Amino acid sequence: MMCVYDYQGQTDNNFRTYFTVQGTQNLYGGTAPCTDTTTRPEINGITCTLSGSSPTPTPTPTPSPTPTGDTTPPTTSITSPSAGSTVSNTTTTSATASDNVGVSQIEFYIDGVLRGTDTTSPYSYSWDTTNGGTHACIGAHTHTLQTRAYDAANNQGSSASVTVNMNNPSYCAPPTSSPTPSRTPTSSPTTAATPVPGSLLSHWTFDEGAGATANDSAGTNHATLTNNPTWTPAGRVNGAISFDGIDDYLNAGTMNISGSAMTITAWINAQDLANCASRDCRIISKAAGTADQDHWWMISTIASGSDTRLHFRLKANTTTHTLIANTGNT
Repeated sequence: MMCVYDYQGQTDNNFRTYFTVQGTQNLYGGTAPCTDTTTRPEINGITCTLSGSSPTPTPTPTPSPTPTGDTTPPTTSITSPSAGSTVSNTTTTSATASDNVGVSQIEFYIDGVLRGTDTTSPYSYSWDTTNGGTHACIGAHTHTLQTRAYDAANNQGSSASVTVNMNNPSYCAPPTSSPTPSRTPTSSPTTAATPVPGSLLSHWTFDEGAGATANDSAGTNHATLTNNPTWTPAGRVNGAISFDGIDDYLNAGTMNISGSAMTITAWINAQDLANCASRDCRIISKAAGTADQDHWWMISTIASGSDTRLHFRLKANTTTHTLIANTGNT
């Protein structure tokens, strides 16, 4: 603030006072006598005190910076076992992870199934490759390992997949050779599968990425891509196949499963079921037609009001039983 005194030749205690505040000149005073307690310089030998006062400028508040949330995902990688190695018994799966703020936990996946979680570095999971003595006796095969890391903001990052080799656990008896019995020809191709209790009959990974065949990594029921379904790398684990919901399907021939029990599992990403009539999309099935009694077994979806629910069929003797989940949503 700058004060300017303009003595006007009036009586000694009359003067004009100018204030310059932030570049704007404001006039105060006039002929009022000086009454302020602040002593000012002498003007023509007269000592004056300021009678007016300038308004105190209000500072303009500086806006606080807008906080920015953490959007950087953590990174993770598997350090053990190494790709292509052979695992057996109980194997320690180890991983590293890093984040710009901090890692909250690591998840360990084997063949796309969550098997363990660790929240403290060094991160590891003790993998019983025999599944507690229930691993199927299927000979030489592979398993795919992957880790997923999370931070406090729930950002997540996944590791590259690591494929390891495995053979039958030690409790599996070596196969014995025997003559292959002849079969009576049938009117349609039949792939017979006689399971060892607890064994895996077929497993399609959809990792080929190209071509017209999805290989059965556990058996011989290789599937043919029909009506141009497309390969995609964006699978639950590695690759997948995308279907249009109209007429795309895979044909794995005819599987005859003996025994009184079976288990069917599948990973699906049902982004849009609009192309399926009544949202009835087959996931996997053995059937001669579309009617209930045409099915031996099936997993599909079906519309139920605004919900889309899982739909099961299983033929016992000559009767096909149907089960629809009581809740569901797309």
